[in-house]
Amino acid sequence: MSDEKIREEAKKALRERGLKCVIGWSADGTPFFAETEEDIDKLSFNKDCANNLVTYLTTEIRSQRGKTRDGKDKIVKPVGIVVRGCDSKALRLLLNENILLRKEIFIIGVPCTGVVDKHSGGALYKKCVKCATRNPVVYDVLASEKVQEDEKDYSEIEAIERMSPEERWKFWEEIFADCIRCHACKRACPVCYCDECLLDPTDVAISPTTTADEKAHRPRWVERSVNVRENLVYHLARMPHLAGRCVDCGECERVCPKRLPLRLLTAKLEKDVKEIFCYEAASEEGQKPLIAMSKMEDENEFIM
Repeated sequence: MSDEKIREEAKKALRERGLKCVIGWSADGTPFFAETEEDIDKLSFNKDCANNLVTYLTTEIRSQRGKTRDGKDKIVKPVGIVVRGCDSKALRLLLNENILLRKEIFIIGVPCTGVVDKHSGGALYKKCVKCATRNPVVYDVLASEKVQEDEKDYSEIEAIERMSPEERWKFWEEIFADCIRCHACKRACPVCYCDECLLDPTDVAISPTTTADEKAHRPRWVERSVNVRENLVYHLARMPHLAGRCVDCGECERVCPKRLPLRLLTAKLEKDVKEIFCYEAASEEGQKPLIAMSKMEDENEFIM
């Protein structure tokens, strides 16, 4: 039923809204850009559709922006996208942060009961076993009826919190030691959209006017060498940028070639933000960023 509805609504939007394309999944679960009605017939949604497609959407929309030769804004053709619940939270956050505009997007929502991890014998991803966002939070049309959602589960985080500081350090040291700093987690994150990243020395925004001196003296927070110390700086320096922004889509953990449990870091951050600030990322339309919610009367007990 959902495949028929996805294709029906995608074709209708392609005709009536003049979409540039519709970003979805093919039957084998790989991301697919459908530009014609014939392409749309290949769109599908099943338990193999694991990728968060929002990263592709951001690239597709931003690639159309800019100025014409006479200085006018280029016309951005709207793009269609198929999203699950976790994907839609990332999309709502980007809309709230004005990275994407609602008029630029046509959203087909698909309620989801979980996707499978092909590297673990076809079992559901951990994030899908208990999911509090199985239904899309922003959409133009739904491809099927909504499904039952779960309560948020922080049991793994609470187990780590009960460890002594020494035990916690040993736990994370072993994890960080295996990191090869390929930056896959950063590149797959749908809310990590900076053109230039100080944590990735290979990710530098260079224009035709960038001088050799500017390229050579870019600030660098971490070195290229892979070791526990540098890995620690990389992962922990990313966390403040995700505070109140991570939507727990699990892409960082899914794409990690070393299968590191990176969601434990972001889930801890999410839990603390909820408890300390009563704030949840993308919980409502038009929500202000956490960093913009500070007040003069805040207690600021964490400041020494």
